[in-house]
Amino acid sequence: MARNGKSVRSKGEIIIADMLYDAGLSFEIDSELKLRDEEGRTITKYPDFTIALGNRTVYGEHLGRMEEKEYAEDFWRRVYLYFQNNICFGENLIVTCDRPNHTFNSYTAGRIVDLLKSE
Repeated sequence: MARNGKSVRSKGEIIIADMLYDAGLSFEIDSELKLRDEEGRTITKYPDFTIALGNRTVYGEHLGRMEEKEYAEDFWRRVYLYFQNNICFGENLIVTCDRPNHTFNSYTAGRIVDLLKSE
């Protein structure tokens, strides 16, 4: 459970949620996001973080199990769907990842939060 009282699924997500909360940023966890695929069908996804930054929204995904083939393949399908809906790395999509030994680099996450806070 993060400090803001919301449930998260991993230690990395707790760290990120607490950093966002401590920075005073407005965010939701696993909030519903309706997207369109290339055939025009509506697909619902639940990004780990939906961060409101004034006039724009940034989505955050934390990858905790990339060593699992299906998990990794699902992530890349999700990235392609995000791309089709103008959600792109470096603009409005942030991705953090556990290392192969299941540790998380909170320093890097802190730098990302600092950048978001400065907007």
